[in-house]
Amino acid sequence: MVSSAVRAGSVEACLERLAGDDRIPPAAWFGPGDGQGAGSALLPSSTVHHALAGTFGEASAVLGVLQCAGTIGWYAGGGAGPVYALAGRDGDDATAGLALLAPGRS
Repeated sequence: MVSSAVRAGSVEACLERLAGDDRIPPAAWFGPGDGQGAGSALLPSSTVHHALAGTFGEASAVLGVLQCAGTIGWYAGGGAGPVYALAGRDGDDATAGLALLAPGRS
């Protein structure tokens, strides 16, 4: 389930908007590639990072589909908590992000 969808000028700004005022970190996240965002204070070391670009290449417009499929696998494997999926890097026209929750969660 999509909890929030945002668009921002950078990876860090996108993470900030997804975190919102409560600043609850995600349990897992799918980054936009090149390790961008990995050092963010909004992503503690306990947050699982999935870097799909290393496996699938840039994937272009399909990246979001792969990230959502990966999120389904995360929940099916017992994962719990919000998952962030980001596309677009610093220097691109924007970074888009989703905060995803397991079905039945809010």
